Amino acid sequence: MIRRVIQERWLLVTVLFLAGGWWIAGELVDAKKPWVVQEMVDAREAAGKSQPTRTYREIWVWYGAAGSALLLVALGITARWWARPAKIELGDAPAFGRGLAVRKFGWILLAVVVVGAVPRLARMNLSFWGDEDWALTAHAWGTFSEHEDGSLEFERHPWQTAIFYNARANNHVFQTILSKFCFETWNHLRGCGEEHIEEWATRLPSLIAGLVGIAAIGLWLRDLGHPLAGIIAAATVAVHPNHLRYSAEARGYGMAMTFLTLSSWMLCKALGKDSRWCHWILFALFQAMALYSFTASIYVLMLLNAGVVVLLVRRLRADRSCGALESLKRWFVVNAVSGAIYATLAIPIVIQTMHYLESSKTFAWEMTAEHYQMLWARVFVGFDYGMSHPDNPLDVGLAVTPGGVLMLVVFTALFLFSIRATVRIAGWNALLLLAPVAAGLVAIGHGVVKGHAVFPQYLLPSFPAAVAVFSLLLAGSGERLSRLVSKNTGGRAWLIAPTVAVLGIYVVIFWKGLSVQISHPTENLRAAAEVTRWQHESERYADDSKAIVVSLWRSWEIYDPRLRFRVRTADELEAVIAEAKSEGKELYVVVGHKGLAQELNADILAMLDDSGQFEELETLWAPEYFLTLFPYRMK
Repeated sequence: MIRRVIQERWLLVTVLFLAGGWWIAGELVDAKKPWVVQEMVDAREAAGKSQPTRTYREIWVWYGAAGSALLLVALGITARWWARPAKIELGDAPAFGRGLAVRKFGWILLAVVVVGAVPRLARMNLSFWGDEDWALTAHAWGTFSEHEDGSLEFERHPWQTAIFYNARANNHVFQTILSKFCFETWNHLRGCGEEHIEEWATRLPSLIAGLVGIAAIGLWLRDLGHPLAGIIAAATVAVHPNHLRYSAEARGYGMAMTFLTLSSWMLCKALGKDSRWCHWILFALFQAMALYSFTASIYVLMLLNAGVVVLLVRRLRADRSCGALESLKRWFVVNAVSGAIYATLAIPIVIQTMHYLESSKTFAWEMTAEHYQMLWARVFVGFDYGMSHPDNPLDVGLAVTPGGVLMLVVFTALFLFSIRATVRIAGWNALLLLAPVAAGLVAIGHGVVKGHAVFPQYLLPSFPAAVAVFSLLLAGSGERLSRLVSKNTGGRAWLIAPTVAVLGIYVVIFWKGLSVQISHPTENLRAAAEVTRWQHESERYADDSKAIVVSLWRSWEIYDPRLRFRVRTADELEAVIAEAKSEGKELYVVVGHKGLAQELNADILAMLDDSGQFEELETLWAPEYFLTLFPYRMK
């Protein structure tokens, strides 16, 4: 019996799936029941109290696990019909044509990755900015408590917080987990205290994912038969500001782009002539990890999977013996299993995100023409269309950069032509590239309908497919140019001419913006601490402080645990001024998002501009004006 189970694939799968479902069911019987927890939540809400964050985990993980157990049992029972054969033949599809070979492809791709690593490494130790500080202090790192005697006590967040807590909808879970692992491991190796944290250690997962993403897009396009397009795509990703920034930042956008690239690569292999179970399993695994890295990846994955169904149904109608039906079974099974596992872990995160979006006004504003203009420019070129402030020395606006608007138009035109070219060479198989691109438009439309703002980073999941489409056009242009110049192999020197022209001109025009991004932080929170509290005491000074620092913008607790960031009215600031004078302490006030401050706190700004009371210190410019910080010191 045991030998037969081992020899018959479907019997082995049946045993494993039924055993897994039985084990999960046994754990659920002993676990706290979600309806009991819900009664407690309802009672608290009736008393005017908020729902504890742990209850999201206690309720939704149980339901997710119950669904997973039922699914495993159902798949185990039906394994006889889907767990074989080991290999199927799907012909030569997906067909994207064949490009000219590139000699020493591996070495060239490695060189592109190494060159791409240089500016990313330069960003690793730049100051944290607001979103990083929020994510790390709320989910991965911990918080400080200040006692009445002025001393500080640090409490590290447990792993449950990193995995299940998302009250402000800014926890990119997979990135958070890996960041926590990296900086805690580094602290352990160095013998540092729990409160120690270094920028590069939290960003290391993003850096690794970013470099893997550069290589993956090159290998993916080579597998599609276009090695030159692979090199072009890798080079484009290496220099594009969106990828450069988010592959050296403790956020999940860069990681999501990499996993979406890997999932598309594995999907193309799964639909190829040598389709195997491992390709489908990896496809499902990578798409689940993309969702776990950044939830907005759902738009890409929904359209991509819809495209898969369309392609397989078309093949099935053309030839029922081509293996399309078996592929549909595999597609369903791997998506069901990976979706169940993802849902078990992520439903608490998703529910909290939905609650936050419903109650928060942060994203509840209408998009204007300028916002769409910003999306257009950020997506195609990586910089804003206009300058946010004429005095900002770090701002790069396309409208005031010589050649900037022309480059935006050229990139847009090339991209539109590339869509047409992709459809021409791939036919219906172009869905594998164009469906993820179209997901960006779906994301914008959904945001508009729901009344939520759409930010450029929400379109990043479409970035890998868009670059692939763009690179196929440039590669095709180079190959045609090469054949035109010479009919022998000597003409291959012209293969890279279109790429050098487009990317070279891009780098020349936007060199200032690229250099600013490499050398300047998104928001200089560390400098805000350096010109205020750190003028008097060390970063983790534990005794009673001799300075009071107030933020009229947001928190940077990761650098200043004593920071006061809930002073919002002139009366509250007057009370802090009186406190500082009575206790003989230095008082600093830091203003951020000055446009918003002028709208909401004009009376406070009037107090700060009174030269008899305050003096303005060095302006801490950021590439975006609203992230620029204006520190003041009380005289």
